[in-house]
Amino acid sequence: MKFALRAFALVSLLVCGFVAVADADTILIFERTGGTSLFATDIPTYGDRVTANNQAGLAYGGQANTPNIVADLDSGSGWPSQYGDLVNVLYPAAASGILQVKLTADPGFNVVLQSFDLAGWPQTDYTINSVKVFDGNGQNLFSQSNVLVQGDAIGPQHTSFTFAPLTASVIDIRIDSSNITAPFGSQDSGLDNLRFSQTAVPEPVAAALAMFGALGMAMIRPTRET
Repeated sequence: MKFALRAFALVSLLVCGFVAVADADTILIFERTGGTSLFATDIPTYGDRVTANNQAGLAYGGQANTPNIVADLDSGSGWPSQYGDLVNVLYPAAASGILQVKLTADPGFNVVLQSFDLAGWPQTDYTINSVKVFDGNGQNLFSQSNVLVQGDAIGPQHTSFTFAPLTASVIDIRIDSSNITAPFGSQDSGLDNLRFSQTAVPEPVAAALAMFGALGMAMIRPTRET
């Protein structure tokens, strides 16, 4: 009886994905195939439903497998160099002073934000207003004010953000560098190496099986023969 209960509990966990390989990640490196920076015409489709490292003339890092996520990049275009030690970055549209990247998952999936890098141009350190991350309902998932964006030759030459990770159906990243006034204002802060993945949202039946499986495994403890 105990063996059967243990087996059923383990199967329940397997069915729900509790014992599973982590989802593959995608890294937005903001490059075209061949290593050049993005053109303005690339922005509308870059990061959408990625399934390969080279896709439709655009390049991605990591395992490049987020087919259920669409990216919305509110930016002018990319730039190749002098943002610290980063190569091919995304910079904010001049009018807003805020670089916004929104990652939206299909129904039944979530976006999992892992990390990204920022650096200053031309190889200069800046303190920008803020870095914030929201979900699709406007709930603040992360917020930091007076952010040091590194980039000078003394080093470090970029600033990295690594998250818990942050998980939601929509991940809305907003980088406010509108306080930079020279030489090119907010465009002197650039984004690179945005790493994320996707995960399936458990169905109600799967969630119930997961709870039963975890409870069953907790209740079954080895006993010592006397």
